[in-house]
Amino acid sequence: MQISKNFQKTDLVILAGGYGSRIKKYLKDNPKPLVKIKKIAFLDILINHYSKFPFEQIIILAGYRGNKMYKKYNNKIKNFVKIKVIVEKKPLGTGGSVSAISNILKNNILITNADSFLNVNLNEIFFIKNKNVMYLTDSHHYNSNKQLSNIKIDKNGTIKKNEKGKLMNAGIYLINKKNLNIFRKKSFSLENEIISKLINQNKIKGKYVANFFIDMGTEKNLKKAKKILPNILKKPALFLDRDGVINHDSGYVHKVKDFKLRPGVKEGLRKILDNDYYLFIVTNQAGVAKKIYSKNDFFHLHKILKKYLSSINLYFHDTEFCFFHPESKIKEYKKQSNFRKPGDGMVKNILKNWFVDKDKSIFIGNKKSDKLCADKSKISFFYAGKNFNDQISELI
Repeated sequence: MQISKNFQKTDLVILAGGYGSRIKKYLKDNPKPLVKIKKIAFLDILINHYSKFPFEQIIILAGYRGNKMYKKYNNKIKNFVKIKVIVEKKPLGTGGSVSAISNILKNNILITNADSFLNVNLNEIFFIKNKNVMYLTDSHHYNSNKQLSNIKIDKNGTIKKNEKGKLMNAGIYLINKKNLNIFRKKSFSLENEIISKLINQNKIKGKYVANFFIDMGTEKNLKKAKKILPNILKKPALFLDRDGVINHDSGYVHKVKDFKLRPGVKEGLRKILDNDYYLFIVTNQAGVAKKIYSKNDFFHLHKILKKYLSSINLYFHDTEFCFFHPESKIKEYKKQSNFRKPGDGMVKNILKNWFVDKDKSIFIGNKKSDKLCADKSKISFFYAGKNFNDQISELI
């Protein structure tokens, strides 16, 4: 796995400081981003979506009732991305809240709002050099921000304000690290004072995305999100064991140089994503418990894997792993656990946090423990074939 030299380290900043006054009666004393969409908090839906990409870290800038977000997310790790929550002491505006953390920003940053969702593949942003980019959607969705509606993209890809423009701001901005000095004020609006200025100076490129978009900040839109989002996000999943299915199993694989993809894996993963399946890894990692390798070794390998897959426009939606083993040399991991296959704890975790159509889902493994896990989960199971792509072609 060779990471492209063009890979750009990027942090994700989620703006979560709003009061949610327009949907207050639905919040039950929670901050707006924690409003439930069926069984899952809206912010969890966003973190699920963004953490499949190889961000260095996710920074949540919280405001109103931010302590609840701090307790739920701070220092948690989602799909190998660490989450940091910073609670502002007083409202600073969307731009001011970013200014307050400018001293810890060292990479490019992707900024997004905690109350809107755009179904977009972001792999491209990790290979964009020296540019500021704003993502756009169709203006017929909403027209709440007059300053950043009526937009078009010219032949050079530059955003222009135009009364006849049919595009609008989708609330996702890639800011190159060379331009982070624009965040120097104490309290201001990112959209109205920074993004608008960059547009006027022809310094921001546009990326149009026609996919599903929702801003749940009003009562009407929240009702729409509660009704539509679960249906949009519900789809079948492919659950995969790791060693012997994705990569060759040479025994406790933990070094990048030893991680070799099996025949047809890249092609098969692409086929699965093109057919709109979720992709999940479900793997026992007893090597940590047995002190053959460390937790950091395991995390490092998967971070490299994410960056490599991003370079070929692939990703896994999530990875569940289990370090527990009854013969562990580390006390913390020495116990019987339903998370360790053949137990179904890891699969249950995924089903709890994602809108998975279990009846149409598939599990591929190479051991009896994988089959037993799939059977307990009532998911169709298949042993790994010789060529992963050929097997996927037969299954979907």
